[in-house]
Amino acid sequence: MAKLPTDAVLTKLFHLGATDPEIAAEYDVTPQAVNKRMIALGLRREPVIKQVRDLINSAWPVKVTRGPDSHHNRRPMAALRLYIRQQLGDDLSEAQVKRVDALVKKLLAEHLVLDYDVDSHEGVFYAHRRREDGRRIMRWPSDVELPSADLLKALDLPEVGPEGSEG
Repeated sequence: MAKLPTDAVLTKLFHLGATDPEIAAEYDVTPQAVNKRMIALGLRREPVIKQVRDLINSAWPVKVTRGPDSHHNRRPMAALRLYIRQQLGDDLSEAQVKRVDALVKKLLAEHLVLDYDVDSHEGVFYAHRRREDGRRIMRWPSDVELPSADLLKALDLPEVGPEGSEG
């Protein structure tokens, strides 16, 4: 196994946007080794996963508890998180992409949007799309300020869905 580059080179790569796996492949080391050095240098990226969680929680008070009453891991909620991650450029596994594609296909074909009710058993549910939903994947509460333009764009469904189905 090779060695990591100098701190100066690692810092430059970080600021150029190179990911830990990309740096690891370049220097024939593990992504964990790169991450450990980056942390030691005080170079940390806000993970897309945290960004997605914060975005959803800014709209919906998602119930997160231990046990079966928790809403954060319900199937549609998990698929929503995957969709937004994908829209923000995060790499998904083949199985995750298939889940996203199935969600998009259902929403477009049936003219649905994801909505949330903290007091219901399921939490997130499919609702008929309204004009005010626009192309968003989730129903944004009217009393909650919309997110920044880049995050708002990540909530938009594609004009054409998976396998060319029209949206």
